[in-house]
Amino acid sequence: MAKSKASLSEAFERDLRLDFFRGLGLWMIFLDHIPDDVVSWLTMRNYGFSDAAEF
Repeated sequence: MAKSKASLSEAFERDLRLDFFRGLGLWMIFLDHIPDDVVSWLTMRNYGFSDAAEF
């Protein structure tokens, strides 16, 4: 049974694009919570009606 479970997990590979954008969104959320941070002006919360959680 372990052999079929291992082959099933090998059939589904992770989509690196999804991981990249999820990580980018998490970094934006992190930067938005730092007070008086210059880098937070580059996040999405300053350029629309949403923040990185909707990203």
